[in-house]
Amino acid sequence: MPEGDAVRRTARRLDAVLAGGTLVRAELRVPRLATVDLRGVRVLGTEAVAKHLLTRLDEGGRAWTLHHHLRLDGAWRTGSPGPPGAPGHLIRAWLATERGQAVGVRVHMLDLRPSVDERVWIGHLGPDVMAEGFDPLAGAARLRDVDRPLVEALLDQRVVSGLGTMWAAELAATIGAGPTAGTAGLDAELLAAGLTRIRRRMLRALASPARAQRRELLVFERTGQGCRTCRTPIRSGRVGRPPEDRPTYWCPTCQPG
Repeated sequence: MPEGDAVRRTARRLDAVLAGGTLVRAELRVPRLATVDLRGVRVLGTEAVAKHLLTRLDEGGRAWTLHHHLRLDGAWRTGSPGPPGAPGHLIRAWLATERGQAVGVRVHMLDLRPSVDERVWIGHLGPDVMAEGFDPLAGAARLRDVDRPLVEALLDQRVVSGLGTMWAAELAATIGAGPTAGTAGLDAELLAAGLTRIRRRMLRALASPARAQRRELLVFERTGQGCRTCRTPIRSGRVGRPPEDRPTYWCPTCQPG
């Protein structure tokens, strides 16, 4: 599933082709929205909240929000108006202004509501690690309160939000804790420092190509490769209960417990 920084990059790409424009094409190809006509509606912009995307619209003074989520396989293809560039049966949304278009391929949780009702989609989320004003000490307190295996707790969007498997594994490696270490037993300041460092890396990743991120990874998808600190081979495994379990990675020497 895309990480919070990747979702924010998607929001920026959507803004580049839609924000400030008026929709001349607006196809929402899900049954409950099939009859909705958004042509002539102005696009205010798209905001990323953790891993959720909120495209805000103005219909003559009435505020609407189109909610969407990428999950594992969703993507928005953006560019100049033209052919969609994807098979029709995979397209869930096709939005276009006079200057650009965005084609939502396999996007999930597509829904439209008055903007005052946005909490229906995001009200359950914990603090967004990438949000302005994020408090790492408060985030650490929430993690300690749930008393769960570290990586499992980091992936629970109700505790803290915006982290996926990559940044959760990297955070555990950053603070030298095993992925299954209980959060209640971890020092609050250590957890807060880890959240701060990962937040900085995520913000930096917004402006960096994906390959630059890969060069900095400590453990993620480096199974069998030497730890960058001690050269011990990196291990991999899964955390959480099926079917919600996720892969994770760690150095058995640098991350005890």
